[in-house]
Amino acid sequence: MNQYLDQQHITAIRTSNAAVINISGRQRMLSQRTAFFALRFVTAATTEEREPLRQGLAETLNLLEQSHNALIHGDEILNISGVLSPQMQNIYFAAPFNLDEQIRNFIQAGRSLLSTTETDLTVDNLHLNHIIKAAEHPLLAAIDKTVTQYQEEKEEKDQ
Repeated sequence: MNQYLDQQHITAIRTSNAAVINISGRQRMLSQRTAFFALRFVTAATTEEREPLRQGLAETLNLLEQSHNALIHGDEILNISGVLSPQMQNIYFAAPFNLDEQIRNFIQAGRSLLSTTETDLTVDNLHLNHIIKAAEHPLLAAIDKTVTQYQEEKEEKDQ
């Protein structure tokens, strides 16, 4: 009986680890998708063309935020414990990555862009430029480091 419970526990941990790696990897895609929607949103020729882009950007930002919160605080539905190793705490909350702050600023820039008046929706918009620059390097580097660290921790646990 104990052996069966131990095996179930190991399987649950592996499933949780896989979910964490998948969601942390998805954050990379969502950051790129946010930049894509933001640029298309700003450069749309008409209000009618802009509306579905607004919706896509808002939905992507919401998913990015939900996933980020799940990785940090846990999420029972997503099977994520929210327990961060000291290394993960450093990536999320300390220099040089400060991923938590980067993600939150990125999301805020996206939401600010969504509430920008039509006349201020230009390629020179500060919120758009923040999103594009963050998606090109610093945010991407921090997300990549997170995925790598989660994978390394999973491999250590699997041994």
